[in-house]
Amino acid sequence: MILREEREQVVEYGRKLMEANLTTGTGGNVSVFNREEGYIALSPSGMDYFDVKPEDVVIMTLDGGFVEEDHLVPTTEWGLHLGLYKVRPDASAIVHCHSDYATAVSCLGIDLPAVNYMVAVAGDRVPITPFAVYGTPELAKNVADNIGDYNAVLMANHGQIALGRSMKAAFTVALNVEYVARLYILAKSAGEPVILPKEAIEGTQRQFASYGQTKKR
Repeated sequence: MILREEREQVVEYGRKLMEANLTTGTGGNVSVFNREEGYIALSPSGMDYFDVKPEDVVIMTLDGGFVEEDHLVPTTEWGLHLGLYKVRPDASAIVHCHSDYATAVSCLGIDLPAVNYMVAVAGDRVPITPFAVYGTPELAKNVADNIGDYNAVLMANHGQIALGRSMKAAFTVALNVEYVARLYILAKSAGEPVILPKEAIEGTQRQFASYGQTKKR
């Protein structure tokens, strides 16, 4: 089976989207890009995440071709995924979800500001991209044009999309974007949130570089 490990990650993290309440129903999508092989494993369209098996995962090339003849229909956002991989050669995984609080902020039509230092996993903020109908080339272009060096963006009136060097990294970004969005909504309901300056976020990112266990035991 081509990309067995990547297929299994798509299955695993699709289920984690549901378990972490980052999406509902069949909403959202995930992908993993094996850059050495040149193949991308994408979640299939419209399937219950708990029903998806490794053989259901769709394998595509960066130019939009299908690797296997007998394949399911890929996520409607496959163009969005491919477009991001083209402009972000450092990314090998993407998580798109309709998490409640990030989506709520996206409906305000504003960037998610740095109300908490954990926004640093995405950048000094999480930018908003213009609205476009889901699954369209316009939406894919809006996101690719606005991602820059950020690891996540909000898609206006839609949700969030996060990327990383691994599926675990991309998922962690999505979790933290939702966390910061929740804090923003809660703080905004009580008053006017204090926004951290860019220097504080840059300092946090430097701290991240040495966080955790850096040596194997």
